[in-house]
Amino acid sequence: MNLSHFFAVAAVSCSLIGTAGFAADEPAGFTETPIVAPTPVTAAEIAGWVRDLESDKFPTRRTAMRMLLKAGSQAVAPVAAAAESDELELVARCIDILRTLSRSENAAAKSIAEEALKRLSKSERASVAQRATDAVKKPVQAVPNFRGIRVQIQLKVAPGGGIQILQGAGVKGRNIKIRQTNNNGNRVTDVDIDGKKIHITDSRGKNIVVKVAEKVGGKTKTSEYKAKDLAELKKKHSEAAKLYEQFAPSRNFVGGGLF
Repeated sequence: MNLSHFFAVAAVSCSLIGTAGFAADEPAGFTETPIVAPTPVTAAEIAGWVRDLESDKFPTRRTAMRMLLKAGSQAVAPVAAAAESDELELVARCIDILRTLSRSENAAAKSIAEEALKRLSKSERASVAQRATDAVKKPVQAVPNFRGIRVQIQLKVAPGGGIQILQGAGVKGRNIKIRQTNNNGNRVTDVDIDGKKIHITDSRGKNIVVKVAEKVGGKTKTSEYKAKDLAELKKKHSEAAKLYEQFAPSRNFVGGGLF
């Protein structure tokens, strides 16, 4: 595709977005918040839901996670015990449940879940310890998905022939700026959200690095997350993976399909 054709296609994309807006992919992960008043259940019911976490049917697993969340503090011990497993998918689901409970409005469940995660962070199983450790850390704050908003876009030819995409958007009064360069598959994505800076680099989806810099107590704190690919990033740093999925892939940008 020659450059003039590229800009023609991009201009059409921009005009469509200017009137209709666009939506970024939903972040991956289970984020449902448990109800404040847990539903009394029996030990047998909880044991059954814990077993269902390993089901090969998604609806069954989804229902089990919801019911365990609703059970609140009653579910913490059985779920924590199930997390001590070599089955990585089961571990991930159990940690997700405990993390959600640890951030819920249910004070009893919150306290018990936090303690369970701290114990699991010292597990002899490295994968369990890593996930639990990530779960007790302060989460990397995601930003709202872009839905039905106006976006101003510029396209420029970057040095070396890469394409720059510059975006500025307002979401409920927040000032969000996004800039991405793509030079032969080597992407650099910079996001500024009310002064909080997110810097993402990758090479065709490999060798991912996510850096988050924000003010904490008047000082700038920078956290860095690395992974060989998105799958590993999800396993090691799920919150950073959400930021990568939301901002880095070209499909989240107007004209992204042209790359």
